[in-house]
Amino acid sequence: MKKITVTLLTLILFTTAKAQLGKSDIFGGGGINATAYLTDDGLASGLGYNLRAGVNFLPKLGVVLNFNQSFPIKFTSEQYAYAYGSGGSIDATIVRKVKFIDANVRANAYMAGTADEGLGFYGFVGAGILSYKERVESVSYNTDLYYTIGGEDQTIGLMIGGGLGLQYRSGIFAGFFETGFNLPANEANGEEIPTLAVINAGVTLGVKIYLGESDR
Repeated sequence: MKKITVTLLTLILFTTAKAQLGKSDIFGGGGINATAYLTDDGLASGLGYNLRAGVNFLPKLGVVLNFNQSFPIKFTSEQYAYAYGSGGSIDATIVRKVKFIDANVRANAYMAGTADEGLGFYGFVGAGILSYKERVESVSYNTDLYYTIGGEDQTIGLMIGGGLGLQYRSGIFAGFFETGFNLPANEANGEEIPTLAVINAGVTLGVKIYLGESDR
């Protein structure tokens, strides 16, 4: 993980020194994504939104900061509920809604076309932090007599990922489509959390707005 981060930072510093940046190289944007989450409780999927800002250091190379948040996704899990005081336990069913949130930085490298104008095809790789917020909807036990472990908002940890993208740019506007995956940690505070995402993959469709038209 540290090696990936150092490599990305070195790449950014190197390309910044070489490039002549202008308004046409800087953009902001966003879109809608659809993501599937593979957990120990099975597969769950949902929609979310993406916000991004980035800079193209070269026609074929750029760096993007991303923020993604899913709309609430329902999870049903089976686990133990523990009796207060006695130490006994029972099987319990818990239904809760979870919103996944991640912030990441990544490098885009164009393999066909460029980021400046027209159609461009690129690959990306990056690293970020995944967290989640959850709300319990229902439980199968008497909460006055039993309790379960977990159920708090958490920062899960670092994740790495990659994928492919397609952009079409005309002037200051660009539409994009991306598909990719992430491999997040499934631990929080040193304890395994089996009901959270082990792997997620999805697609994003959106628009970028550049600060100026390309002068290349």
